[in-house]
Amino acid sequence: MFQAIKHQKIYQQVVERIQNMLLEGSLEKGDRLPSERELSEKFGVSRSSVREALRALEIIGIVESRQGGGNYIRSVFDYQVFEPLSVMFKLNKGSFHDILEYRKIFEPEIAAIAAKRITPENAVLLADLASQLKASKDEKNSTRIDMEIHKKIVDISGNYMLKTTMTAASVIMESFIQEARDLIFQWQENREELLNIHCRICDAIIKGDSDKASELTQTHFKIIIDNI
Repeated sequence: MFQAIKHQKIYQQVVERIQNMLLEGSLEKGDRLPSERELSEKFGVSRSSVREALRALEIIGIVESRQGGGNYIRSVFDYQVFEPLSVMFKLNKGSFHDILEYRKIFEPEIAAIAAKRITPENAVLLADLASQLKASKDEKNSTRIDMEIHKKIVDISGNYMLKTTMTAASVIMESFIQEARDLIFQWQENREELLNIHCRICDAIIKGDSDKASELTQTHFKIIIDNI
């Protein structure tokens, strides 16, 4: 399982080896890693290289260090895992329009899939979010519910690949969503139009109307693009 690394040069090799072991299934969530000394011997690298690799894996959210208990593959992967992607996006001058294009491509289809796979339990949860958005008078709270609705729709789709990529994108999107809403809501009619379209998307998904859900989601992005 742990094979020696032939070229003892940089800690990235150790990082890549551990990542590959996760992908292959020889390491799984919650597994305790061998000690630094053991990893050094198994990989054929210095303990300092192992230490650097473990630190890098901890920063990107794959490994967690427990005081007095060693290093473990995380059991729960949260937004911390996706933060490096957010940094890369910003460093490479990613724009709000890049995000809009990404969402316009994927979210109409995600809404259509969600409409086909909606369960009674998820229908209740989605309807509740739509009601919360209607009742909200605070813009910060409305932004939060807006994001929750989109996350819930992805979750309902049941497609883990879509959920993973959209979760990664949501880390980047969060800083732009408020900006978009501020621009759109310079006029009250835009606020009402965006509120209405969110509620109609939720209603279409709840009713299992995949074509309507997709069409309304496309309209949603047209409203955003037309007003920014």
